[in-house]
Amino acid sequence: MFTICNFSRYYRYHGFYRPIGRYSISTMAVKSQPINLAYEEAIEALNGLQSNAAVLEKSRREIQTQGNYRQRDNLHQVAMWLKRSGLEVADLDKLNAIHVSGTKGKGSVCAMCERVLRSHGYTTGFYSSPHLIEVRERIRINGRPLSKQQFTEYFWRVYKRLESTGSDMPAYFRFLTIMAFHVFLGEGVAAVVLEVGLGGSFDCTNIIRRPVVTGTSSLGLDHTHILGPTIEDIAWQKAGIYKVGAPAFSVPQDAAALSVLRERAIEVGARLYEVPGLREYATYSGEEIVLGLAGKHQEYNASLALQLTKTFMEAVDKTGNKLSEGNKLTQENIPGGDIVAKGKETAVNNLEKVNNLLAGNNIKELDILEDGHKQQIEGNNNLAEGNTLVQELEEISLCAPFMLNGDYLTALRHCEWLGRNQTIRKERITYYLDGAHTVDSMAASVAWFKSVTAREASGMSTTVARILVFNYSGERSGADLMTPLLGCEFNLAVFCPNVVSLREMFADSTNYTVNRGREAMRVERNEACWRRMGGCDATRVFRCVEDALLWISEGRNSDLSIDYPEFSCLSSVGATDTGVDRAKHIQCFIVGSLHLVGNSLKVLMPQLKDDSS
Repeated sequence: MFTICNFSRYYRYHGFYRPIGRYSISTMAVKSQPINLAYEEAIEALNGLQSNAAVLEKSRREIQTQGNYRQRDNLHQVAMWLKRSGLEVADLDKLNAIHVSGTKGKGSVCAMCERVLRSHGYTTGFYSSPHLIEVRERIRINGRPLSKQQFTEYFWRVYKRLESTGSDMPAYFRFLTIMAFHVFLGEGVAAVVLEVGLGGSFDCTNIIRRPVVTGTSSLGLDHTHILGPTIEDIAWQKAGIYKVGAPAFSVPQDAAALSVLRERAIEVGARLYEVPGLREYATYSGEEIVLGLAGKHQEYNASLALQLTKTFMEAVDKTGNKLSEGNKLTQENIPGGDIVAKGKETAVNNLEKVNNLLAGNNIKELDILEDGHKQQIEGNNNLAEGNTLVQELEEISLCAPFMLNGDYLTALRHCEWLGRNQTIRKERITYYLDGAHTVDSMAASVAWFKSVTAREASGMSTTVARILVFNYSGERSGADLMTPLLGCEFNLAVFCPNVVSLREMFADSTNYTVNRGREAMRVERNEACWRRMGGCDATRVFRCVEDALLWISEGRNSDLSIDYPEFSCLSSVGATDTGVDRAKHIQCFIVGSLHLVGNSLKVLMPQLKDDSS
């Protein structure tokens, strides 16, 4: 069966009728906040820095043909814009940074790092991407997004400096990265946690030269049109954040990826460590380690965060003063390399000197012979020590677990990272949300969903139905991403684009980097592909996230209680009796693109947007 439904002219929310184009989601649950015009103007100006879909497509083609040569220009350009904004690259050396790359879980690792440092008394700055609700989430001070006032002030300060010093402006992500550095230096934070945006080697965040410590979360094939088609290519890019003298940590990786990480660490003179499993740690109190972030896959993320923060706190005190100067080493002064060179020089010079004395039988100078032998021995010892250190660099050490105090336990237990294995429970429906953008992360997400929904259903003496809401973004394979979902036994599958609403424009959700026509076609292809793959027979296609969730939640979530004359649905395919109407409880799995998840949170938790603090 296939039906086309017209959109209703008016929608009613809690007694208020609003015509299309004037409707506000914020009226669903909380009172509307006054609009901060300066903030809205800042967001509009920021959105103007986005590259449109055609420009991005041209850039992708150039990267594919020119390879790393095209990408290398990025850091030179960032340095130039940074200088125009009023900062030198050397100014960033003042920041005490934990820098994290990876394909899956790097955001979670960063969130746990920030929470651990804050629990131990450090003032923190945290830069991440993408945002889910509002762009100011990307730059946080002490765990909280910048207030609208803070964001506006820093934005215009940087924007006007750049505008007054040249005709060109950095693109969206570059601008925000530069702005984040201004914020962290301006606020005087003791610790900075930087999440890589894309890749690592040529990412904007890699403009920093002296991180305290670096980390790599789980690697997989993603953004292959930019980073390369193989896991070795991906690893090479991700390890580009390693710096001389700064310890590098990684979760267990595929053997091929780990080999590349090791080679890159040796190249720059960074010692690479592999983190242990979370259950190998012990606690002083004997308490169990409980993670606020759900999912078995978060355990290695937590272990990585523990090792990164422990190393950081051993090098930097709570005021931001460095306790160790080890990372002042230069590329020419690789740990062990200087000792090898000096050892060789001393050994050769003293051997030559002693041989000359013996050949000339110069008795008067033989009194220094013994001293020459001592220097010879010292040189050989230095040479051996240097060789040992170089050998250690070539090895990947399994770092030891350590005892966790109460601050660690509190941080891990209370760490929150919205949109990642998140559960929202309402009267007759539970929403499970997760941004899973690779096949591996989708498999992990499905394992989490099956576990938590089985636990929830076992405690109910009523009928339960499952609904899937899916979309993805970027150059990925929808079929590959949906394959792990086939075993979830959904009663109904819903597909929609990453568009939050057709009735209100959210400035923070504006995305010029995608072609709306292509996005609509992708949604239709996903629905058709799902049915061809043997997914559930019943499917629905909606034009936006809001319409999909309002239809699914009808009568089951009082926060979204709406008197609809009719629902807007582009297509309805398959059985009319899906079991959803008869079910007393719905388990709704919203998964795939983080943009889909973020737009879902705008609908389900509008208070997040209206919190302007």
